[in-house]
Amino acid sequence: MMVSSSRVRVLAFNCDEFACGHWRLIQPVKAMRDSRVEARLKPGRDIAIDSFDVAHFQRVIVPEQLPSVRLLKQVGKKLLVDYDDQYPIGDPGHREHHLYGPGTPHEAALREVMALADAVTVSTPQLAEYYAKMHGRVVLLPNAVDLEGPLYGPGRIHRASDKLTIFWSGWDSHAANLQMVEPVITRILREREDVVFVLCGPEKFLGIFSAAEYTGRVIHMAPVPYEPFMHAASLADVAIAPLEQTPFNDNKSEIRLIEAGAWGMPAVASAVAAYRRFEGGDGACLLVEDNDPEQWHASLTRLLDDRELRELTGRRARIAVATRYSLSAVNWKRAELWAGL
Repeated sequence: MMVSSSRVRVLAFNCDEFACGHWRLIQPVKAMRDSRVEARLKPGRDIAIDSFDVAHFQRVIVPEQLPSVRLLKQVGKKLLVDYDDQYPIGDPGHREHHLYGPGTPHEAALREVMALADAVTVSTPQLAEYYAKMHGRVVLLPNAVDLEGPLYGPGRIHRASDKLTIFWSGWDSHAANLQMVEPVITRILREREDVVFVLCGPEKFLGIFSAAEYTGRVIHMAPVPYEPFMHAASLADVAIAPLEQTPFNDNKSEIRLIEAGAWGMPAVASAVAAYRRFEGGDGACLLVEDNDPEQWHASLTRLLDDRELRELTGRRARIAVATRYSLSAVNWKRAELWAGL
């Protein structure tokens, strides 16, 4: 550990430049203002070994990642590793179970990392409980945003349409979630002329809505880098956050609702653990139990038809983000962890 008068130097090894990397390490490091630590992101491939005291890795589950972790441990660095999903994947129905399930090389890599790490950080209470079975020190650092920071300074983006807008965003891994609500979205587009659906994700997902193509009111928004993407939900009237109710998804975080709530955008969401946590009993979103299609339809219709309800739910969502998902508060805890190693 560094002496108390010194700032602990932290180097963050984000695993990607996309959503997960930004939520878990990139944005927290950029927003860090704590005098106890000096944090920076890994600068390319060349790293001066004496330029940091603590290495914070993200999602180390691939055997090829192990040599760097072993080396840093050998030279006396403090090691942390962050996970925002459950590994090994124990759900046989998960599309990547064959890669990351029990008995695979990836599980063996995970077990070795757990033995090397000084602490493990996670994004949800469920993950904290899960990884506590593998490591003696697991710290919960929820996903959070800085509403006063530069990501939100430029304000809202231009609307995609003057019609009421339902918004969804996601990546390749969310196809099944989108397919689950497709009949509901298609039904709404057929029933009423005053609604459009904006899809921000892979263009191939437009094929999921082929039955509604004739309406001309399914709009594709191409994926953009993380920082401009954080404005995407601001173009809508209602956001949707569908998740299949599986053991794996019950470990997910509140990201989709934080993205919308930051802009005061109301949302309809599957009643998985993360979204129940966001709703908090305060009506910060509308929850759909058991992903019932009729309840999805009724909840969306309520928000589309009732402007006052949209505004009230949006205000509650914004308050939830500001009070329970504050990056400055989470970063205080993050700095406390770093400085105490």
